[in-house]
Amino acid sequence: MDRWHGQMFFGGKPGGRQIYDWETGQGYYLYTQNTSLHGNVFEDARSGQFVFATFLSGNDWSQFKGTLTSNSNL
Repeated sequence: MDRWHGQMFFGGKPGGRQIYDWETGQGYYLYTQNTSLHGNVFEDARSGQFVFATFLSGNDWSQFKGTLTSNSNL
C-alpha cells in the first residue's frame, strides 16, 4: 500500500510558505500548524489502511506536532 494514502493527509511546502502582508508588505512564513482534532471517530476502510499520512519532516514536523491539539478521539 502506498504510504501517502491516508484518510487525512497533512502536508505543506518544505521550509514553510513565504507570504506577504498586503497592507505592510512584511513577509513571513506559514507552516502547517495549529491543527485541532477533538471528538472524532477515525476508522480505516480496510486492514492496513493508514488513517493519517504526511511527508512533513524536520522543522516542518516540529511546527506541526508542537501545535497539534487533540483529545476525545477514537
